[in-house]
Amino acid sequence: NSILKQVVMSMFSISNVANSNQSKVEGMFAIYSLFTTVLVVILGPILEELVYRFVLFRIIYDKNKFLGYLISSFVFGLQHVILAVCVNGQVCELINIVSYMIMGFGLSFVYAKTKNLSSSIIIHMLSNLIGVLILI
Repeated sequence: NSILKQVVMSMFSISNVANSNQSKVEGMFAIYSLFTTVLVVILGPILEELVYRFVLFRIIYDKNKFLGYLISSFVFGLQHVILAVCVNGQVCELINIVSYMIMGFGLSFVYAKTKNLSSSIIIHMLSNLIGVLILI
């Protein structure tokens, strides 16, 4: 483990136990570092925020605020664990949906309060950047 990894992990109280999604990113990073970094830190957050906040959250939120938060956060969380559960049969990965839902809820809250997709994109990018820095 690098010193940078230890510092970042202790600053943000991150455990050293990786979920399936993190393990896949680590595998990609080991082979394609630059590509994975661009995908995870830039392209992924932009695409996910467009889909989950700008489209899904906004459409549902305009009709029912509670359901907007709940459904968009759930779908965001599900998207991060679905392959491990359905393809790899790792049902235990369902527990990780909770942490992704919390992140999705927070990003939706930021988007709703600022009415600016850039805010949630930047926070999402920074969150993913921390994950990438742990890999270095």
